[in-house]
Amino acid sequence: MLRTFMLLTLLLYLSGCTILDDDRWPAGSGKILLTFDDGPNPRDRVSENLFAVLAKHDVKATFCYVGRNAVANPDIVREAVAQGHDIALHSFNRNFPSFFNYASMLEEIELSKKAIAEAGFERPYTLEYYRPPRGIVTPTVNRLTRNTEMKLAYLSFYIHDAPAGPEEAESLFEDMTRAIRKHNGGAIVLHESRFKKAIEKDNLVDKSWLPDFVDRFITWAEKEGYEFVQYGDAPIEPAS
Repeated sequence: MLRTFMLLTLLLYLSGCTILDDDRWPAGSGKILLTFDDGPNPRDRVSENLFAVLAKHDVKATFCYVGRNAVANPDIVREAVAQGHDIALHSFNRNFPSFFNYASMLEEIELSKKAIAEAGFERPYTLEYYRPPRGIVTPTVNRLTRNTEMKLAYLSFYIHDAPAGPEEAESLFEDMTRAIRKHNGGAIVLHESRFKKAIEKDNLVDKSWLPDFVDRFITWAEKEGYEFVQYGDAPIEPAS
Protein backbone atom coordinates (compact mmCIF):
# COMPACT_ATOMS: atom_id res chain seq x y z
CA MET A 1 0.00 0.00 0.00
CA LEU A 2 2.79 2.47 0.91
CA ARG A 3 4.56 1.71 -2.37
CA THR A 4 1.34 2.49 -4.25
CA PHE A 5 0.97 5.84 -2.45
CA MET A 6 4.59 6.70 -3.22
CA LEU A 7 4.18 5.81 -6.89
CA LEU A 8 1.01 7.89 -7.19
CA THR A 9 2.75 10.81 -5.48
CA LEU A 10 5.71 10.58 -7.88
CA LEU A 11 3.40 10.49 -10.88
CA LEU A 12 1.52 13.56 -9.65
CA TYR A 13 4.80 15.40 -9.07
CA LEU A 14 6.14 14.52 -12.51
CA SER A 15 2.86 15.64 -14.10
CA GLY A 16 3.23 19.09 -12.53
CA CYS A 17 0.53 18.71 -9.86
CA THR A 18 2.35 20.80 -7.25
CA ILE A 19 1.93 24.05 -5.38
CA LEU A 20 4.42 25.73 -7.73
CA ASP A 21 2.91 28.60 -9.73
CA ASP A 22 5.52 30.96 -11.11
CA ASP A 23 2.91 33.21 -12.75
CA ARG A 24 1.03 33.95 -9.55
CA TRP A 25 1.51 37.03 -7.37
CA PRO A 26 3.95 38.09 -5.97
CA ALA A 27 6.09 36.77 -8.85
CA GLY A 28 6.71 39.64 -11.25
CA SER A 29 5.78 42.28 -8.68
CA GLY A 30 9.13 42.97 -7.04
CA LYS A 31 7.76 41.52 -3.81
CA ILE A 32 8.81 38.46 -1.78
CA LEU A 33 6.57 36.19 0.27
CA LEU A 34 8.78 34.34 2.76
CA THR A 35 7.60 31.02 4.20
CA PHE A 36 9.11 28.32 6.41
CA ASP A 37 8.16 24.63 6.45
CA ASP A 38 8.34 21.77 8.97
CA GLY A 39 8.70 23.73 12.21
CA PRO A 40 8.61 24.55 14.99
CA ASN A 41 12.24 23.59 15.63
CA PRO A 42 13.69 24.29 19.10
CA ARG A 43 17.02 22.58 18.33
CA ASP A 44 19.90 25.09 18.34
CA ARG A 45 17.20 27.74 18.98
CA VAL A 46 16.49 27.78 15.24
CA SER A 47 12.91 29.05 15.54
CA GLU A 48 13.80 31.55 18.26
CA ASN A 49 16.71 32.95 16.22
CA LEU A 50 14.54 33.17 13.11
CA PHE A 51 12.04 35.29 15.03
CA ALA A 52 14.88 37.59 16.13
CA VAL A 53 16.13 38.05 12.57
CA LEU A 54 12.66 38.75 11.21
CA ALA A 55 11.98 41.25 14.01
CA LYS A 56 15.30 42.96 13.29
CA HIS A 57 14.16 43.64 9.72
CA ASP A 58 10.45 44.10 10.56
CA VAL A 59 9.58 41.29 8.12
CA LYS A 60 6.51 39.12 8.60
CA ALA A 61 6.64 35.52 7.35
CA THR A 62 4.38 32.49 7.09
CA PHE A 63 5.26 29.44 9.17
CA CYS A 64 3.85 26.17 7.82
CA TYR A 65 3.82 24.06 10.97
CA VAL A 66 3.67 20.29 11.22
CA GLY A 67 0.99 19.51 13.80
CA ARG A 68 3.03 17.09 15.90
CA ASN A 69 5.83 19.68 16.15
CA ALA A 70 3.31 22.29 17.27
CA VAL A 71 2.12 19.94 20.03
CA ALA A 72 5.69 19.63 21.29
CA ASN A 73 6.49 23.37 21.07
CA PRO A 74 3.44 25.49 21.96
CA ASP A 75 5.65 28.35 23.18
CA ILE A 76 7.11 28.76 19.70
CA VAL A 77 3.64 28.73 18.13
CA ARG A 78 2.50 31.46 20.56
CA GLU A 79 5.55 33.57 19.76
CA ALA A 80 4.99 33.31 16.01
CA VAL A 81 1.46 34.69 16.37
CA ALA A 82 2.52 37.30 18.95
CA GLN A 83 5.08 38.67 16.49
CA GLY A 84 2.49 39.00 13.73
CA HIS A 85 3.55 36.09 11.54
CA ASP A 86 1.03 33.91 9.75
CA ILE A 87 0.65 30.19 10.44
CA ALA A 88 -0.29 27.69 7.76
CA LEU A 89 -1.18 24.04 8.28
CA HIS A 90 1.31 21.49 6.96
CA SER A 91 -0.50 18.30 7.98
CA PHE A 92 -0.05 16.57 11.35
CA ASN A 93 2.19 13.60 10.58
CA ARG A 94 2.45 14.05 6.80
CA ASN A 95 1.11 10.55 6.26
CA PHE A 96 0.76 9.25 2.70
CA PRO A 97 -2.93 8.24 3.08
CA SER A 98 -3.86 11.88 3.71
CA PHE A 99 -2.68 12.71 0.18
CA PHE A 100 -5.49 10.69 -1.35
CA ASN A 101 -8.11 10.02 1.34
CA TYR A 102 -10.31 13.02 2.13
CA ALA A 103 -11.33 11.78 5.58
CA SER A 104 -7.67 11.22 6.52
CA MET A 105 -6.73 14.67 5.27
CA LEU A 106 -9.51 16.32 7.27
CA GLU A 107 -8.50 14.34 10.36
CA GLU A 108 -4.88 15.52 10.10
CA ILE A 109 -6.02 19.10 9.55
CA GLU A 110 -8.31 19.02 12.58
CA LEU A 111 -5.52 17.55 14.73
CA SER A 112 -3.20 20.31 13.56
CA LYS A 113 -5.79 23.01 14.22
CA LYS A 114 -6.30 21.63 17.71
CA ALA A 115 -2.55 21.54 18.39
CA ILE A 116 -2.12 25.14 17.28
CA ALA A 117 -5.21 26.37 19.15
CA GLU A 118 -4.03 24.71 22.35
CA ALA A 119 -0.85 26.78 22.25
CA GLY A 120 -3.08 29.57 23.57
CA PHE A 121 -3.29 33.08 22.15
CA GLU A 122 -4.32 36.42 23.60
CA ARG A 123 -6.97 36.73 20.89
CA PRO A 124 -8.58 34.23 18.49
CA TYR A 125 -6.43 33.21 15.53
CA THR A 126 -7.94 31.97 12.27
CA LEU A 127 -6.02 29.40 10.22
CA GLU A 128 -6.59 30.10 6.52
CA TYR A 129 -3.79 28.43 4.59
CA TYR A 130 -2.80 24.84 3.89
CA ARG A 131 0.45 23.58 2.41
CA PRO A 132 0.14 19.93 1.42
CA PRO A 133 3.07 17.68 2.37
CA ARG A 134 5.81 17.61 -0.25
CA GLY A 135 3.93 20.30 -2.11
CA ILE A 136 1.86 17.76 -4.03
CA VAL A 137 -1.62 18.82 -5.14
CA THR A 138 -3.77 15.71 -5.40
CA PRO A 139 -7.49 15.62 -6.27
CA THR A 140 -8.03 15.37 -2.51
CA VAL A 141 -6.21 18.67 -1.96
CA ASN A 142 -8.28 20.27 -4.72
CA ARG A 143 -11.43 18.99 -3.03
CA LEU A 144 -10.28 20.55 0.25
CA THR A 145 -9.76 24.02 -1.23
CA ARG A 146 -12.97 23.76 -3.25
CA ASN A 147 -15.22 22.63 -0.38
CA THR A 148 -13.74 24.51 2.56
CA GLU A 149 -12.37 27.98 3.27
CA MET A 150 -8.78 26.71 3.32
CA LYS A 151 -6.50 28.38 0.77
CA LEU A 152 -3.43 26.85 -0.84
CA ALA A 153 -0.08 28.15 0.43
CA TYR A 154 1.47 28.17 -3.03
CA LEU A 155 5.08 28.84 -4.05
CA SER A 156 6.88 30.30 -7.06
CA PHE A 157 9.91 27.99 -6.99
CA TYR A 158 11.94 25.59 -4.84
CA ILE A 159 15.65 25.70 -4.06
CA HIS A 160 15.63 22.25 -2.37
CA ASP A 161 17.08 23.40 0.94
CA ALA A 162 15.27 20.84 3.14
CA PRO A 163 18.16 18.36 3.49
CA ALA A 164 20.88 21.02 3.37
CA GLY A 165 23.45 21.60 6.09
CA PRO A 166 25.70 24.63 6.70
CA GLU A 167 28.20 23.58 4.04
CA GLU A 168 25.56 24.20 1.37
CA ALA A 169 24.43 27.63 2.56
CA GLU A 170 26.54 29.57 0.07
CA SER A 171 25.31 27.68 -3.00
CA LEU A 172 21.73 27.95 -1.72
CA PHE A 173 22.12 31.71 -1.36
CA GLU A 174 23.25 31.94 -4.97
CA ASP A 175 20.32 29.77 -6.08
CA MET A 176 17.83 31.86 -4.09
CA THR A 177 19.01 35.26 -5.27
CA ARG A 178 19.29 34.08 -8.88
CA ALA A 179 15.71 32.76 -8.83
CA ILE A 180 14.37 35.93 -7.17
CA ARG A 181 15.94 38.02 -9.92
CA LYS A 182 14.58 35.67 -12.60
CA HIS A 183 11.03 35.83 -11.24
CA ASN A 184 11.25 39.46 -10.03
CA GLY A 185 10.08 38.37 -6.58
CA GLY A 186 7.94 35.39 -5.66
CA ALA A 187 6.60 33.15 -2.91
CA ILE A 188 9.52 31.16 -1.50
CA VAL A 189 10.14 28.49 1.14
CA LEU A 190 12.94 27.54 3.49
CA HIS A 191 12.86 24.62 5.91
CA GLU A 192 13.53 25.20 9.60
CA SER A 193 13.86 21.46 10.12
CA ARG A 194 14.13 18.27 8.06
CA PHE A 195 10.96 16.28 8.62
CA LYS A 196 11.40 12.55 9.23
CA LYS A 197 8.56 10.08 9.65
CA ALA A 198 10.22 8.60 12.75
CA ILE A 199 10.01 11.27 15.45
CA GLU A 200 13.36 10.30 16.97
CA LYS A 201 15.03 11.03 13.61
CA ASP A 202 13.33 14.39 13.11
CA ASN A 203 15.41 17.60 13.21
CA LEU A 204 18.72 15.75 12.89
CA VAL A 205 19.87 17.91 9.97
CA ASP A 206 21.87 20.90 11.22
CA LYS A 207 19.74 23.98 10.54
CA SER A 208 21.63 26.30 12.88
CA TRP A 209 22.87 28.20 9.81
CA LEU A 210 19.37 29.19 8.70
CA PRO A 211 18.82 32.38 10.77
CA ASP A 212 22.10 33.90 9.52
CA PHE A 213 21.15 32.86 5.98
CA VAL A 214 17.79 34.61 6.31
CA ASP A 215 19.44 37.71 7.78
CA ARG A 216 21.81 37.88 4.81
CA PHE A 217 19.01 37.20 2.32
CA ILE A 218 16.69 39.90 3.69
CA THR A 219 19.56 42.40 3.75
CA TRP A 220 20.33 41.57 0.10
CA ALA A 221 16.66 41.73 -0.95
CA GLU A 222 16.02 45.09 0.68
CA LYS A 223 19.19 46.52 -0.85
CA GLU A 224 17.95 45.31 -4.25
CA GLY A 225 14.61 47.07 -3.69
CA TYR A 226 12.37 44.08 -2.96
CA GLU A 227 9.51 44.35 -0.47
CA PHE A 228 8.35 41.54 1.83
CA VAL A 229 4.65 40.65 1.90
CA GLN A 230 2.24 37.97 3.11
CA TYR A 231 -0.47 35.97 1.33
CA GLY A 232 -3.19 38.28 2.61
CA ASP A 233 -1.57 41.24 0.84
CA ALA A 234 -2.39 39.81 -2.58
CA PRO A 235 -4.40 42.09 -4.90
CA ILE A 236 -8.05 41.11 -5.20
CA GLU A 237 -8.54 39.26 -8.46
CA PRO A 238 -11.47 40.46 -10.58
CA ALA A 239 -14.45 38.11 -10.68
CA SER A 240 -14.50 35.94 -13.77
